[in-house]
Amino acid sequence: MNERVENFPENNLDSILEKIRVHAKNYRSVEEFLIHFVRTVDANQNGYLEFNEFAEGTKNLGLNLTYHELYTLMRRFDANGDFRLSMEELYNGITRGFA
Repeated sequence: MNERVENFPENNLDSILEKIRVHAKNYRSVEEFLIHFVRTVDANQNGYLEFNEFAEGTKNLGLNLTYHELYTLMRRFDANGDFRLSMEELYNGITRGFA
């Protein structure tokens, strides 16, 4: 997939993370937000967020991310390439954007 921002502006990680930042301001910390997020969206409670859980969870929390934005986050945060996110991968990906 072409990752050039001019071809896919929604592929810009900074703009995607800004949407998450705005939502996370409702929590005392990024950690609190992520714990709530994972507990809320991990439907099968296996400790990982599969793409469909991630997509449905962000929608239910009002993050309003496009499919392309979700796919971008999944690809960027999924360190081991199994196309699911562990709490560690999600935390590392999200907090990188909060530094």
